[in-house]
Amino acid sequence: MKRLKKYGLAILIGLGLYLGVGYFLHLVVFPEYKPNLTDYFIPGDVLPNKSGGYRQVVIQQEGGIVSTQLDMDPFSQGPPLHTHHTFDETFTALDKPVNLIVNNEVVVLAPGETIAAPAGVPHKMFNDTGEPVSMILTNMPVQKLVYLTQVYGYMNEHQDNLNMGKALLQLSLILQYFDSDTNEGPPVFVQNMLFFLMRPLARLLGYSSYDVKYSVERKAGNI
Repeated sequence: MKRLKKYGLAILIGLGLYLGVGYFLHLVVFPEYKPNLTDYFIPGDVLPNKSGGYRQVVIQQEGGIVSTQLDMDPFSQGPPLHTHHTFDETFTALDKPVNLIVNNEVVVLAPGETIAAPAGVPHKMFNDTGEPVSMILTNMPVQKLVYLTQVYGYMNEHQDNLNMGKALLQLSLILQYFDSDTNEGPPVFVQNMLFFLMRPLARLLGYSSYDVKYSVERKAGNI
């Protein structure tokens, strides 16, 4: 029993040192680059998610809020079921009915109809038809969409050979800026704890939350 206590204490001390030193290096000594979010997106920017079978096309960015058109391929399963912490997301069907899950209920929006998924309510979009469908998404904070673009870029680049360990290390950094939780897989608190533990290791191994090659950021004169 004493030996077990000794090992347990040694593990706790080691974990404390890892987290303390790791987060000090991560946040203070080598802080991450953060993009300028002002006018980050322009109308027409395309954000494809190839493995998910959908893409978002930017309609406008105004006052830190972005509106997009979501185009879904036939039988696209869309994003995982997820919850936003601080913002309501609004969906409007365009020329065809669209399907959503909002608060564990399947909702079919007729063309022109709108529904909101309030903060804290699990939701997702999907297409169970053999035709492409489109909807308008409004009220998304620009920071959320910027880092969603990072996820799309990483997944698109690695979709043919996605190493789960590498993906988790990458996501541990990106998802801290998401203001969202994924409601599929392990319980949310388990996901958050895992990512919290992985972040210092991810930085040590050279991962970062933002990679310019995955962005649609433009400089004045390139627009």
